[in-house]
Amino acid sequence: MKDNWTFTIEDLNKIYDYYETKLKEVDKFRNYSKPQRKTLSEYEKISKILNFVKLLIRRKKLTDRLLDILNGEELKERNVCNYYNQGKVMYLVNKYFLKARISLNYLKFKNKKIDPLCFLPIIIQKLIANKIIENKIVGSLPNRNKAIKGLIKFLKKNLRNLEKFQVIRADFKSYTLNIRRKRIFEILEGRNVPQNIISLIKGFVEDSTIESKIFKNFNIEKLFRKIGYMEDYEFDCDFKSVIGREGILPGTPLANILGQIYLEEFDKKMKELIENEGFYIRYFDDLILIVSDEKARKVMNEISSYLSRFYKIRKNKIKEIFRIDLKQNLSEAKFEFLGYKFEIKDKNLKISIRYKTIKKFVYKFIYEYKPKDKSYLVAKNYYLFSWLGSFKHINDYKLLEKIYLNIILPDIYLNLKKFKIEKEFHYIKKFYRPNAILRIVRKGDKEKIIEKLESLKNYINS
Repeated sequence: MKDNWTFTIEDLNKIYDYYETKLKEVDKFRNYSKPQRKTLSEYEKISKILNFVKLLIRRKKLTDRLLDILNGEELKERNVCNYYNQGKVMYLVNKYFLKARISLNYLKFKNKKIDPLCFLPIIIQKLIANKIIENKIVGSLPNRNKAIKGLIKFLKKNLRNLEKFQVIRADFKSYTLNIRRKRIFEILEGRNVPQNIISLIKGFVEDSTIESKIFKNFNIEKLFRKIGYMEDYEFDCDFKSVIGREGILPGTPLANILGQIYLEEFDKKMKELIENEGFYIRYFDDLILIVSDEKARKVMNEISSYLSRFYKIRKNKIKEIFRIDLKQNLSEAKFEFLGYKFEIKDKNLKISIRYKTIKKFVYKFIYEYKPKDKSYLVAKNYYLFSWLGSFKHINDYKLLEKIYLNIILPDIYLNLKKFKIEKEFHYIKKFYRPNAILRIVRKGDKEKIIEKLESLKNYINS
C-alpha cells in the first residue's frame, strides 16, 4: 500500500480537532443567540455528544483497532458495520439560522448511555473521506462562491451578444440516491484506491440500514414484477437505497464526495458538448448550462442519450432523474441559481436574491429569536451579517431596502419597546442597514464585522 493511503494517529488528531472546532461553534452560537426552538438543554445535549465523540477518538485501544481496520491489517473489513452496530450520525452548524443539531438514527443504548461503537462508523467514514480528498481521487468539491463568480464573469463578458445563447437550468433529482453502485466502485478501482478502502466503503454503502440487512437475500425485483409495480420500483430511488439495492443514503461524510466522483464523467461530457462556446457549472445536484442558440436542441438530445446510458434507463424516462427547470434565450432571461436571481434586460445584468430565499430570511429574522434580554439583538445582527455575506455579489438593492424599511426596522423598534429603550432606536438601526453590511462583507473584513458586533453588544449592555 502506498504511504499516502496509510492511516496514522495524525489523521485521527485531525478528526479530533474537527470536533473540537464544532464544540466551540456550538458554545459560541448558544451564547450569542436565543433561538426560539432551541432550548439550553438541547445545546448541552449536543455539546455532551460532541465531547463524547472527541474523547472516543483518544481511546488508545479503540484507535489502534481503528487504524488496523483502515490500513487493511484486519480481515473483517466487510463486517465492520455489523461489528460497530451501524449508525448514522449527522452534525451540522448552520451559520444562517444559528442552529446546531445532531441526528442519531439506529443507535443502540445500554443503560441509557450511548453505545460508543455507534459513533465509530462516522469517524471511519470521515477519515476515508479525508484520504480521498488528500489523494486527489475527487477532482475538487463544488464551491458556491466560485460557481457564482464564474457565471457572473461569463454573463458580463457576453452582455453585447447574449441573444446568441440559450440558458438551461437543470438539476439531478435525488442526487446521491440515484448513484449506480457498481459504477462508483469501478471508478474507485480505476483510480487505484486500495482494495481494503473500497471494501470498507462497500460495507457502509450496502449495509447502511437495518432494512438493507433484512432484504439482503430477498428477490425484491421479482416481487414487484409479480405484483405489477415494477416500473414504480425502478424509479423509487429512496426505497431502493433504504433496502440496500442502489444509491447512497445522504447525510454521511462519504455521500457528497462519492456523488461528486460519480458525476465528474458527466461534467467532462458537458464541457465537450459546449466546446468553449458557452458556459457550464454544477454545484452538487444543481447546474446551469449556457450554449449557443443553434446548438441548444442538439445538446439537449445528446444529454438525454448520454444520461440514458449513464444511468441505464430508458431515454423517455430521463426526466425521472434529470429535471430541466428552465430553457430560454439569454438576452431577455430571468433565472435563479444557488439562491441568486439573475435578470437580463436591455443589455443590463441585474443580480438580486430569489424570493423564496428572502421569504425564509424574513421568517427567521422575525420568529427565530425569542427575546429574553437585550443581547438577542446581537444575534439578530450576526444572522444578518452571515446571511448577506452569502449574497455579496448582488447589485440590485431595491428589495433589500424595502425589507430593511418595512420589516427589519419595525421589528427592531417593537422589541426595543418591550425593554423600554425605544429611544435608542435611532442609534441602533444603523447596525441593520444592508448596504453598509454588504460593503464590509465584500471586502472580506472579518475584523470589521467583529468590531461592529462588539460595538452593538457593548452599547446595548451599557
